This record gives sequence, C-alpha cells and structure tokens, in this order.
Amino acid sequence: RELKSESNATAVKLLELAERAYEQSGDKIRTLLLITAAGNSMEYGVRGHEFKITEFADEFDKLLRAPLSGNVDEVIDAIRQASRILYLTDNAGEIVFDLFFIKKLLEMGKKVVISPKTSPILNDATVDDVRMLAPFDPEIVPSGSHIGLSLDEADEDILSILWDEEYLVISKGMGNYEMISEFEEKIKGRLIYILRAKCLPVAASLGVKQRELVAILR
Repeated sequence: RELKSESNATAVKLLELAERAYEQSGDKIRTLLLITAAGNSMEYGVRGHEFKITEFADEFDKLLRAPLSGNVDEVIDAIRQASRILYLTDNAGEIVFDLFFIKKLLEMGKKVVISPKTSPILNDATVDDVRMLAPFDPEIVPSGSHIGLSLDEADEDILSILWDEEYLVISKGMGNYEMISEFEEKIKGRLIYILRAKCLPVAASLGVKQRELVAILR
C-alpha cells in the first residue's frame, strides 16, 4: 500500500512534465502514447528491470524524448477513428499518466470505459485509485483481481465490452499483454498494446529490444 501511494504521488509530481510535452508537441496522439508507455516503467519485481522511484523523474524526462517502437502510425489512425475505447489499466503510479491520456481521449469526443483491478495483486491500479485520481467522472468496469485479463475469471460486464466490435481495446502493460496475447486473434484489428518491454521474453515476443517503449496495433 505504501509503495502504491508513493508511486501515485511521484507520478502526480511528474504530470507537469507530461503536460508540457503534450502542449509543445505537434503530434499529440504520438506524445500521449509516449507518455503512457514511459509511465509503464513504474513497476517493481520484474527480472531485468530495476525500478528506483527516486531516480524516475530524470528517467521519465529522457523517455519523453525516446523513440516509440511498433506500427505507431497505424496505432494513431486506429485511435483517431475509434469512437469507443476500452482501456485496461496496469499499475499504480502510471495510472496518473493513463488518466491524462484518457482525459484527452474524452476531449476528442470518445467514449472511454476504464478497466482497473477490483483489488491489487502487487502494485496494480484499482477502482479506488481511478476514482481518487481521475480529473473527470470516470466510467469504470473492473477487470477482476487477477494478473492481466483472464477470460476464465473476468465477469460478464467486462467481457461483453471486450467482445463488442465497436470498441477499440487499449491493453496497458506486460501483465495484460501476457494474458491477452493468448486470445488476441479474437479481437484482431482493434487491439493496441502500450507498454515498456521491461523483460527479455516480452521484448522478444514483440520483436523489440528490451526496455524499448512500445505501441502496437494487432
């Protein structure tokens, strides 16, 4: 719990950097993708990825100028064209940047359903985090209390949105990627992964280098 509140507080302080990068950007959606992928660095206990919260401000600033791997133009087009989006969140801390992204999506006139965890597994963002940190009135449909989105354990509310072809699905982070990649064929063409490839197996399966920031439309 202490880790979570420290992560959230750190991200809130860094939000100003993200806002400035967004305001100065000539390519707003790409910058939003970069901000939220950089935020996915805020994760503990990943082999090959050492996260130090005290050093993250400097790292975050650098990451906002880093390249973004993936078929980014296709990702941007898909977001532009979508009118409904299901956003599957990952960790505390980075949820602050997710909510900044979602606020901008709402300002573009999109309907966004946010799907956090009902209770945290490690450092997961929960329904309470979203309610506490959202600078707008969020529409929330939780994804359960297991790692990633499990088809076996998710309830009908979230599954009915997932299978609805009107929705573009944004899957944030490695836990969601590892679960959803098992059934991604079923939502092919309307699935976006946004993450930092913090461990080698995930980087290899995505065809990117370890630690790269990634936005991929599948």
